[in-house]
Amino acid sequence: MIIGTGLIAQAFIQHFEDDPNVIIFASGVSNSRENRSQAFLRERQMLIEALSFQKMLVYFSTCSVCDPELQTSPYVMHKKEMEVFVAHSAKDYAIFRLPQVVGETPNPNTLTNYLLTFRSSF
Repeated sequence: MIIGTGLIAQAFIQHFEDDPNVIIFASGVSNSRENRSQAFLRERQMLIEALSFQKMLVYFSTCSVCDPELQTSPYVMHKKEMEVFVAHSAKDYAIFRLPQVVGETPNPNTLTNYLLTFRSSF
C-alpha cells in the first residue's frame, strides 16, 4: 500500500502498490518552510490511520533533523516528533531521512521547481 501521490510515492508504485505487508507513507508535509499547525496535524492524522493497519511502515523524514541551526523550525520539530511517534507505534518500521528529493513534480515547493520558476522569471 502506498499513501501519497508525489515523487517518492511514484518511485515505489511498481514494487509496493499491491504489497499486503508494507505501507509506504509518502504523504504529508513536504515543504520545509511550512509553519501551519493544520498541515502538521493533517500528516499526524494520516499517520495514525496508516499505523492502524499494523503493517510495516516506511516513513520519510528529513536530514534536517540533524542540523543544529534548524532545531527550532516547526518543520524539523514536527518531523522529529513523527519519527518518535512511528518508532513507538509501529509494529515494524523504517525511517529514511532524505536530503533534497529531486525529480519532475508539480509541487511548487521543491528546490528544483523553485529554481526553474526563478530562472523563467528572467
